[in-house]
Amino acid sequence: MKKTFLATVLALTGFSQVALAGVFDKFYYENDGYYEEEEDSPKSVSPVSEELLAENTCFWEIATGVVAQEVDGYMKVDDLVQGTSFAGEGFFLSGNLGFNFKRWWALYAGLDFSGGTGHLAYDGYREKLQNFEFDAFNLHWGMRIFPFRDDPELRGLFFGFEMGIGNLSVDGEDYFSYYVVNDDPVNYKIEFGHVWDISSRFSLGLKGYISFESYDEDGYYYNDEMTDLDGVSLGFLLTLTRR
Repeated sequence: MKKTFLATVLALTGFSQVALAGVFDKFYYENDGYYEEEEDSPKSVSPVSEELLAENTCFWEIATGVVAQEVDGYMKVDDLVQGTSFAGEGFFLSGNLGFNFKRWWALYAGLDFSGGTGHLAYDGYREKLQNFEFDAFNLHWGMRIFPFRDDPELRGLFFGFEMGIGNLSVDGEDYFSYYVVNDDPVNYKIEFGHVWDISSRFSLGLKGYISFESYDEDGYYYNDEMTDLDGVSLGFLLTLTRR
């Protein structure tokens, strides 16, 4: 029994010496005192180099997706001025080219095209005229802002603004006399979205926009032609960006 107790005491003594040695290995004696060794804190690695963050580079973007278009105005039908609206859905394609400033913001010019199908409706009438087609072409300039460039989790978020001028045409396939045409609609577009880097320069992303259109108002009403127009469109797009 005594031998067993003595062996246990010796084993515990050896174990305690090993444990204490491991503890004291973490301390250093300096200036008549001990201090604990500081462990190196993990450093976050930025996916974008400081060199890229400091450069001004070429910016371009290609975007495609879906759009919903609505135009409201008035139309003279049988000598009666009637509130009228057109609504349609289709595809959207755009391209932009400009300059990127230190990945904070970009200034660019571009063009876009949209087209699709829809219907025409009169205020107070439940029946809608179907089989209408629309297309719109627009030249614009814009600005893109990336306000969270230094935050790894929010880096890809962006906001943008565009202003442009172009052409809108709506024609009825079965109602040739019904149409909406305007050569000079001015539009103001607000954008928001997110991009994900696939390389040091290129990013894939998603963006949405809302556009407000202001059309010329000539003050004259012609049969089967919409006048005094204003419109709005919504889009959801897939983008490829270089910055």
